[in-house]
Amino acid sequence: MNENLLERRRELLKTRNYGISLGDTMKDLAGKYHVSTRALYYDWAKRTQWIEEVLDLKDPRAFLLELIANHEEIYRLASLEYLKADNSNAMIGTLRL
Repeated sequence: MNENLLERRRELLKTRNYGISLGDTMKDLAGKYHVSTRALYYDWAKRTQWIEEVLDLKDPRAFLLELIANHEEIYRLASLEYLKADNSNAMIGTLRL
């Protein structure tokens, strides 16, 4: 995989993980990398074929288990904050995690 394509795919994953909508991500990356949004959507649809290489996963199963464990820890901490919250805004804030 060439460096430009690797960088574009990494940025695509990163922006999606930040919660930026797919449409906004495609528009931004199309301009930045001088490719059509159609090519980016096609690339996104085929991500199962390249995601391991982009993330440099040696052991996808171990990665998934670690990801689940991290999520559970975040959920546990958010639940504790929710129980300690002294106002509705704080409670809502913890629920949004």
